[in-house]
This record gives sequence, C-alpha cells and structure tokens, in this order.
Amino acid sequence: MKQLVYGFLDLLMDQVAYVAAVWFVIALGSLVAMIAAIVRSPGSRAMPIAVFGLAMGYALANVALFRVTFSMDSFAIFELGYVFACAVVMPLLGVAALALLHSRYGSPGRLSASGCILWIGCVAFAHLFVIAAVSASV
Repeated sequence: MKQLVYGFLDLLMDQVAYVAAVWFVIALGSLVAMIAAIVRSPGSRAMPIAVFGLAMGYALANVALFRVTFSMDSFAIFELGYVFACAVVMPLLGVAALALLHSRYGSPGRLSASGCILWIGCVAFAHLFVIAAVSASV
C-alpha cells in the first residue's frame, strides 16, 4: 500500500502527467459541453448532433492517420511534415468543416461550437503528446 501511495504521489508530481491530466479534463469538459448542447437544444437537435459527429470523426481521423503512418514507417511520425499535418493542418480542416456546417445549415449554437473547437485542440495536443511519448521511448 505504501508503494502505491508513493507511486501515486510521483505521478502527481511528474509535470508531464500533470499537463496531460489538465488537457484530459479540458477534453472531458468539451465533450460534456457538446452533449449538453444536444440535450438543451430548444429546437431541432440535428445540428448539435452533427457537430458532435464531426468531433468524433475528427478524433477517429487522427487515430487513423497515426495508425496508417506508424504501420508504414515507424519513424515517419517524427518527420516535420507529419507533425505539421497533425498539429496545424488537421485542426484547421476540423474548424473548416465546422465553419462549413455553420454556413450551410445555420448556427450550431455557442456551446456546441466552442465544445467542438476545444475538442479539436485537445485531440491535436493528445496526438502531439503521443508522438512525444513515442520519441521518449525510442
């Protein structure tokens, strides 16, 4: 039991784990915001559901990008083009898809849109965090 407590304290004192925990809480909050937007929608719930689907699709696209790149060449995830793609290009595509939804079908609501944008940022950070964790183990 003593080792478990010391291990937990070491985890709390580790700055990397602390930063990851903070980003996890932010991601969880953005997920709750999108779900709350679906529940609290006064009219049709189609738009908040579409934004939630966009956010989940964005996360799946990031996982797919990582899996495909890592399976083809394990060291390709350390290249500048890949890091640029997952840190800049993918989030911009996600926000552009959200803007396209807004322009074609109307406003998704502040809660849903802000939750989706926060989610996109957190997923991009998680992607970079995984790359950093893999590079630390190489």
